[in-house]
Amino acid sequence: MRLNKEGLTAAEMVKYIIPLLKAYQLGKCTVCGEELFDCQIHHKRYGEDINIYDLELIHGQCHADTHGKRSCNGTLRH
Repeated sequence: MRLNKEGLTAAEMVKYIIPLLKAYQLGKCTVCGEELFDCQIHHKRYGEDINIYDLELIHGQCHADTHGKRSCNGTLRH
């Protein structure tokens, strides 16, 4: 699946990508391994040719730690 600027809307991300990633990750944060309740989409890389394998769901605090920030400006997802 290719995700690009013309690809998916935010609503489609919530409807399709997040459940797919949760299933792929067995409902666990890829950073800390704890169960995902609230999560953020983390890009492993950026570019025009992003696909599902370039994304992962992680906790907000794990996302902030990954980027070396106190808090992360990403949108929390359920």
